[in-house]
Amino acid sequence: MPKKRRAVRRVSRVAKTAPLRSRISLAWKNLLLFLVLFIVSLIFYSNSSDSLIVNLFGLLLIILGFLTLAFFIILVILIILRSEKR
Repeated sequence: MPKKRRAVRRVSRVAKTAPLRSRISLAWKNLLLFLVLFIVSLIFYSNSSDSLIVNLFGLLLIILGFLTLAFFIILVILIILRSEKR
């Protein structure tokens, strides 16, 4: 007679998700940080005279602008999720 196999209990790993309020505050902080960096690089871009510096801050403006826009979109989505949850 063959031996009975016992079922091995597997540990289920559930991904821990942060509460919605903490995700909103994190998105808000990152949005403000990148917005301030965007404004500072815009000021440096408009006040510099060297072409290398202008190109550097122009590239930085584009990157920081996209990141600011991305965090704004994330913040809007999280606010919509919070309002639908209620």
